[in-house]
Amino acid sequence: MIVERPKKKVEYLKRKFFTTEDLLEQEEPDEIAQRFYIEEFQIEPLISFFEFRSDERPRVTLGYGGGSNINFYPIRYENWEDLHTKLKMHGAQHVYYEKRFIRSIEEDEVTSEDDLLALSLAHEIVFDLDPENYDCQNCGPAVDRDLETFCPDCFVNSLNDTIKLFEFLEKLKFNNIIPVSTGRGFHVHVQDESTLSWSKEQRAALVSQVQEKGIAIDPHVTVEMYLMRMPYSLHGGVNKQVVPLTLSELKSLSQQDK
Repeated sequence: MIVERPKKKVEYLKRKFFTTEDLLEQEEPDEIAQRFYIEEFQIEPLISFFEFRSDERPRVTLGYGGGSNINFYPIRYENWEDLHTKLKMHGAQHVYYEKRFIRSIEEDEVTSEDDLLALSLAHEIVFDLDPENYDCQNCGPAVDRDLETFCPDCFVNSLNDTIKLFEFLEKLKFNNIIPVSTGRGFHVHVQDESTLSWSKEQRAALVSQVQEKGIAIDPHVTVEMYLMRMPYSLHGGVNKQVVPLTLSELKSLSQQDK
C-alpha cells in the first residue's frame, strides 16, 4: 500500500545535546553497525573528504531507528580518533554531519535559530537525488511515495540524473564536485571555496537552474537542510557504506544497468 510520503525536515533546536552516558542509556548499539565501525571503517578517507574545511571538523549527529522514525543524538568529540572511538562504541545505524560550519560555542549561547545562523561561518552545497523522487508506474507518484518504496527503474533514474547533474555543474565551472553513493541513492557535494559563503537565495537560484534541466533533486536539502549523511559511514537502512565515487565510476554503474 502506498502511504503519504513523510516530511524529511528535522527541527535542529528541538533536539537535546546528550552526554555519552545519556546516549548509552537510551540506545543500544546496533550489532551490524558496531561491527562495521570496528572491523571495516577507516577514519583517514573521512579526514581527506573534509580537508576543504581546513581545521574545522564537522559537528556530528548519531541516528537510531529507520525510515521517518529516527532518533537523533548530537555528540561531541575531541579529534578524529576520538570520533572513530565513539562510532565503534555507540554502533549507530546512521551518522550525519552538519554541512554548515559552526565555530566552537557553548550550548547555552544558542537560544534561537537566529543565534545559530549568526554563528555560522559557511554552508556546503549538497544535492540529494533519491530513487523515490520520480513518478513510477511500479511504485506510484513521487508525491505519495514512502521513503522505502522504489524499484530498480527508480534507482537507474537517480543514477542517470546524478551523472547529468555532475556534467551540468562542470559546465557552470564548479571544480570540486564529489558524487557519493548512499547505498540507495546519491548525494552530490560541491566543495568549491567560492560557494561556501553563498546565501540561501544563491543556493535556491542554483537549485532552480538544476530543476530547469529536468534533474530530480530534493530542493529542501540544498537550500535549507544542514544534516547530511556522513561519507564513509554505514547507511543503516540498507546496511551499505556511503562511498564517494568518480564520474567514470558513475558511468560504469550506468552501463552495468543497461
